[in-house]
Amino acid sequence: MKTFLIKMLMAMLTLVLFSIRFVDATIGESLYEHPLETAWKETGIKLEGISTEAWFKVNDRWLTVSELKELSREVERLFDMKLRSERLCGEEPEFTYVSFEGIRPDQTMITVTIQSTRTYGTQETQMGIYTYRHGRVANLKQYLSHLENLMRQMAGDNHFTIVLEGTVQGKLGNAVVKELTGKAFRKLEAQLVESHYEGAGSMTKGYTRRLPYVDRASQQSINLVISTIYDESRKVTEVVMATPALSGNL
Repeated sequence: MKTFLIKMLMAMLTLVLFSIRFVDATIGESLYEHPLETAWKETGIKLEGISTEAWFKVNDRWLTVSELKELSREVERLFDMKLRSERLCGEEPEFTYVSFEGIRPDQTMITVTIQSTRTYGTQETQMGIYTYRHGRVANLKQYLSHLENLMRQMAGDNHFTIVLEGTVQGKLGNAVVKELTGKAFRKLEAQLVESHYEGAGSMTKGYTRRLPYVDRASQQSINLVISTIYDESRKVTEVVMATPALSGNL
């Protein structure tokens, strides 16, 4: 009897450890899976690309082109980039900039723009970093966390946007779009904020506690966006899922 109880306790302990390691029971989400990836899988669409974007203020100073170039070399080293072309730079009385692009060892493409302005008595230097990785990533959660940590090393807090994308053959009707959007929203227990269906495209916005960021530019709480647009030339519907916002309008 004692041996039987010990075996039962061991079996229960193993089950508990397995549950803690792999599953968030509230939504069936793997703890090793990014919430946006969990929602994407619900659509059944093949993931074809992952992009991120971050814009942030570097400091409250006016920097010369020479100083911007030195800052760009710091970014190059931090992201372990191999430049694909020469840096583009320019200088005007109230505006300087440096822009360049490169590739990381994991084949992530990176485009960086650093600009400095001095107008109306205000001086400021800003930086934008855009990344793109084609295809799936073995551990998307780890991949995105690493990119964000690198960006935080540049300026701490920033507007970090994540975008997943894929395509579906043909034009998706509104009923199909609503179905796949509903699956993603239900998986993340997201609340619908607004939705638009216009011609060949759609835009659905919502909010979920499963995603950490909120669109600061919106007056409403939004951190989940799903957009579709039909590409007539390729005869495919482009599907995009983003957090917390999506650049541009439908």
